[in-house]
Amino acid sequence: MKFRGLTWDKKKENYKWVYGLPSYGFETEEIAEIGTPYGDFYDIDPTTLGKETEYRDRHGKPIYTGDITTLEVDGELREFEVVEITIEREYNTLPGMESEGGTVKVRLSGVIAFRWVSPEGEVYNLLPCVNEAGVADPIFMEIIDTAAERAVRESESESKEQ
Repeated sequence: MKFRGLTWDKKKENYKWVYGLPSYGFETEEIAEIGTPYGDFYDIDPTTLGKETEYRDRHGKPIYTGDITTLEVDGELREFEVVEITIEREYNTLPGMESEGGTVKVRLSGVIAFRWVSPEGEVYNLLPCVNEAGVADPIFMEIIDTAAERAVRESESESKEQ
């Protein structure tokens, strides 16, 4: 499993992505830094931590949680934020099971979803779907940004205005 986070590059005076495994604080559960495969450690903003998913966009680029993707839906180009969620489902039981004819509740954690906010402000967590040819829809998406980079730009913009 691969992770990334934003760190401040002091030499270049800008943010850059670093890739590796998150490292937790000694006496806390908070993520403090990312350790790279080369043995380097970088302080990161924990809110920028993204986990690589099993999906790739239409250019073959790995999709991480926190990415902003676009996909055409019903003739409209929509933006989605890639999120990791926990979902609860209720399933009918199979014949021969203890609660035959009943249902069983299941909680699934670590599910990758694509969050879309409608123009009315309604939030939808969409799970990847497969078309008639057996192709999952993330392959038709394009990564256009990340939530972390948008937040940094907004913060810098607010600082300049003050």
